[in-house]
Amino acid sequence: MNDTDNEITTDESESTDSEAIAALTVRVVGPAGEPIEGAIVRGEGDGVEFGGETDADGTYVEEEADTSTYTIEVDHGEYEAATVEYTHDDDGEVTVELASPVAVAELSVRVVDSAGEPIAGASVDAEGRPHDAGIPLEFSGETDSEGVYRDTVYENAYAITVDHEEYHPETVEYGHDGDGGPTVSLEPIEGGVPGASRITVAVVDESGSPIEGAEVIGRGTPHEADIPLQFRGETNSNGRHPDVVYHNDYRIQADHPDYTGEIVRHTHDGPADVAVELESGPERIPVAITAIHPDTGGAIEGAAVRLVRTSGPDSVTADAETGSDGAALLEVEAGEYNVLVADDIDLTLVETEYTVAVGDDPVQTSFEAVTEPDDCVLTVEVVDGETGSPIEGARVQADVRAENIDDMGLAAGEADGNGIAEIQGWCGEWEPAIGSEGYWPADPGRLDVAGNDALTVELEPRE
Repeated sequence: MNDTDNEITTDESESTDSEAIAALTVRVVGPAGEPIEGAIVRGEGDGVEFGGETDADGTYVEEEADTSTYTIEVDHGEYEAATVEYTHDDDGEVTVELASPVAVAELSVRVVDSAGEPIAGASVDAEGRPHDAGIPLEFSGETDSEGVYRDTVYENAYAITVDHEEYHPETVEYGHDGDGGPTVSLEPIEGGVPGASRITVAVVDESGSPIEGAEVIGRGTPHEADIPLQFRGETNSNGRHPDVVYHNDYRIQADHPDYTGEIVRHTHDGPADVAVELESGPERIPVAITAIHPDTGGAIEGAAVRLVRTSGPDSVTADAETGSDGAALLEVEAGEYNVLVADDIDLTLVETEYTVAVGDDPVQTSFEAVTEPDDCVLTVEVVDGETGSPIEGARVQADVRAENIDDMGLAAGEADGNGIAEIQGWCGEWEPAIGSEGYWPADPGRLDVAGNDALTVELEPRE
């Protein structure tokens, strides 16, 4: 008995050692070679099963697949299901192509110049007309040395745009319904693509000292060639921003928070240094504002603070958030400012009458923050004005205005079988309106709702 047991154990061990375990990758594609995401993959072989869905790359990976011959079934709602046999004996990949109800065909876009000569390196981008089937509607690439872009795409109507830096771009409409494709002729750009060279923008103050961290933006004039017409960057510690740009006429703007911005014009036709002088801007005064909780009186961390200048020709806004000490630190020019302070509510909804005057000296002050209003409930009993009977289905709504909130809310509901409607909204000033079919509407007037309040409304029947 023991000998038999030992013999069985030895056989099982040898069988286990002979089974190699390796990763198996199933790649699922459509007729045009597009990866298919969300395809259901099921595999079965020699007592081993696996299954799952393909990812965005159209692949499903079974990390530990035994050496075996597998029957692999792949299914997707927008394609025809397929079954393949695959023998797996090492890390490997099997590609399964699913047929589509929409036909595919070979596409050849030939790009030539006005003399009919092929244009190599032209970019080809296409977008198809929307289709009910979930098929790829875009393709792109470049023409080869023969001026041809080749692809396999779904039969559909496409807008094909062809572009090359030395030619004017061209867009053609093409209905792809079999092997073939359009020939697109491009007209050359007069004068071709301009040259490019170094430009160094040096930003200095009135004394000629370099300004670090100035923002530099250069914008060129329109050009027939498809070239970049803008450059951007910040000056380094030497107040310089170097770049390489195409020869063109440029409008160069330099800005810095401590200076008045300046614009210069420059015709760039070779290596050049361009100097931009900035004048010192108005002095900025430190302002520290502490946000106070209206109920507890304590300082609030993370509250939003905004200063809006009301004096001077320009409206200036400065925003900051309070730190762990409840204070927000801002730097602004001298002037009169409205102050908005809010906690857990959008600043755009805040309406306060806080103001602060900023002069030559730093300002330190505090204001109560506007917080999210509490919710209140108004219970409205709606009855017939002649019989006193409850009116089921009566519509009850109220415009709601909360203190320091520059926005009107709405509370609404419908009366139940007992003529009772409970409506909820911010605590504050409510303006209810009640109506029901067959009755004259009622307007009880403005109410101050501060908790769970109740109201009885009689509706008079229409004659």
